[in-house]
Amino acid sequence: MTYEMKMTKQTKKTKQTKQIEQIKQTEHTDDSVICNLKVWHKPFGWLMVVAIVLFLPLSSLEPLQWACGLLALWSALREREIIWRVNEAQWGYRTRNFLVWREIKYEMTANDMLTLTWNRTESSSALFSLKFEPKSAQFIQRHQMFESYDLEVLPTHTGEAELTATMKKIGRIYGSCNIGLNADVALNGLNDKKSEAIHAELGIDFLPVQSDEKQYDHA
Repeated sequence: MTYEMKMTKQTKKTKQTKQIEQIKQTEHTDDSVICNLKVWHKPFGWLMVVAIVLFLPLSSLEPLQWACGLLALWSALREREIIWRVNEAQWGYRTRNFLVWREIKYEMTANDMLTLTWNRTESSSALFSLKFEPKSAQFIQRHQMFESYDLEVLPTHTGEAELTATMKKIGRIYGSCNIGLNADVALNGLNDKKSEAIHAELGIDFLPVQSDEKQYDHA
């Protein structure tokens, strides 16, 4: 293998790792599921906080700089998550501002949708993503332009049981409240063997896709 080929593979692996790290792993307990959502400005917040701390010994800060520092600290400490709890017919959207948590609850509905998708990125790496689309009237009224939350991002080589664990756990929580949950997959381009295994884990009928343009991933 040439040096150039090694560097190309390493670059792709690094890009994929960064994409996966953008969304934290889901936390499972016996009676809840907590999905930590991406906060895109968080790294910039930490960078600004470090810069201001390093600058403090050199000069006193002006009011505007203090305001920027406060904004940077808020950005660095910001957290967002969604939580489902057993026997509660509501799911919670939680946010942290500095050290204070705030939670808004929305009704679970039989129209709520969980979708596991598989996509190739522009760098030719491939990732699974789990999306949650709420359908409660209260939520839609508050977030009219909203479509879905990205709950998880996982690499192609992830096992079927791990890929579907969060979907099944959330489904059981809905079931504990006697509410059905729509679960779907969009795996166009994934090899049939892995796609069939994922369908089987979720109890969904598998129909192979026949297409000349289908790209098979053998990871």
